Amino acid sequence: MTRKELKKIAKELIDCNEDYEITQEYSHALSFLDLKKLEYFKSMGGTVRHQIMNVNDYRHRLQYGFTEIKFTESGWLENVEWLNYEKIEIKVSGKGFSQNEIRLAMGLNGKWVYSLSYGYNNGGGGWYPSVFNKPLSSREEAYQAGIKDLAERHKDKDCEISKKVIKWIEANVKKEPEGQLQLF
Repeated sequence: MTRKELKKIAKELIDCNEDYEITQEYSHALSFLDLKKLEYFKSMGGTVRHQIMNVNDYRHRLQYGFTEIKFTESGWLENVEWLNYEKIEIKVSGKGFSQNEIRLAMGLNGKWVYSLSYGYNNGGGGWYPSVFNKPLSSREEAYQAGIKDLAERHKDKDCEISKKVIKWIEANVKKEPEGQLQLF
């Protein structure tokens, strides 16, 4: 690397507000001219911001066994392809639109993740399975965590849809004495 390239990286690092630990790791490599580490960062994207964000993404992917590094046209890591992707719809009828579902997915190493879509009257939210979510050891653990999270998001809502979602959960899931949720 030339002196000019090193100065450019240093300037971009100062301006970068991304992941603090990775930014510090990059700065340390730059300060001590760790060429191997600098080449690794450089291989992860065109700009320092791309590099730091792609390194962060890649390290999270490793929790699920995803090791392939492949970039999109715009320089970001391509999305992972989850195994055993499954959607569990919680169908409730009533006034208004309601999409409530739990999505389960498994990584290459057998670790699981859940995500939700939830809706009640004029509110709601959701996300898709992500490598940034906590890895869980089994499908059952991911399902139970999703049910618990969905119930939490509906429990204090005073609307017909939330009451029906809670009723569906109570009819399809039972609580064990230790506080764990279990299927009937």
